[in-house]
Amino acid sequence: MGGTVVIAIGNEYRQDDGAAPAALRLLHDTCAPADRFAHTDGEASRLLRLWQGRNLAVVVDAVHAHPGCPGRIHRLDLAGTALLRGGANTHGLGLGEAVELGRILDLLPDRLVVLGIEGEHFGWGDGLSPAVAEAVPKAASLVHDLLVEAASGQLRRPV
Repeated sequence: MGGTVVIAIGNEYRQDDGAAPAALRLLHDTCAPADRFAHTDGEASRLLRLWQGRNLAVVVDAVHAHPGCPGRIHRLDLAGTALLRGGANTHGLGLGEAVELGRILDLLPDRLVVLGIEGEHFGWGDGLSPAVAEAVPKAASLVHDLLVEAASGQLRRPV
């Protein structure tokens, strides 16, 4: 299959958990139509299906950190054999488990980049907290830069 996929994980009705879908909406306006975009709840088997056979998969998700800094963006570059342990999340078997299962089953993309946007509020309701809303365009810009690098064949490997 090859190519690139951008996967937004999140629920727009769980406040800051909607950060990734918001970033995906911004990307639709700025990226070439050849790029593939997907929005999912983060369930492991769906993630495996979306990124299997891809050269690059970029996953954007809201994260919760202790102590937290709402709006901070974390970038994690994973190679084909990288390990990412999941923690507590609202997705059941989620991203960490999908990465580990993908590694075991040889279903990881050639390159996986995870962008985590630290959230503040994850209760029921719509709308992002101010710090997270401010981070969404920055996250979309980081994804856009990755897509441009991938399209030009100049995607830098993690250091």
